[in-house]
Amino acid sequence: MPTPALDGVNSQLTMKLKSEVEMLAISPTASNIEANKTAVEFEAVFLGTFVEAMLPKSDSMYGGGMAGDMWRSQLSSGIAMQLAQSNLLGLGEQVVRDAQARSSASS
Repeated sequence: MPTPALDGVNSQLTMKLKSEVEMLAISPTASNIEANKTAVEFEAVFLGTFVEAMLPKSDSMYGGGMAGDMWRSQLSSGIAMQLAQSNLLGLGEQVVRDAQARSSASS
């Protein structure tokens, strides 16, 4: 035989579960996902130029010649992508917001 106290807990848990399921049902549209992906890539390219400028230009660190230049470029791209994915600066997010605002204003 259920007790009134447990019935209250069960109903609270049921309500919480329903609200969480409803939140999961709201999925972002494909265009939003694509816009966010593009924004992260944009931010990574933008940050890559700064990161590459900050990396030392020493041949002893990366190796000389074209291989060293490629390794340095890949390293700066990787660091920039990690920064962009962490969304610490939020440049890509701001670009998406501005584009969406312009799109809705012109509609």
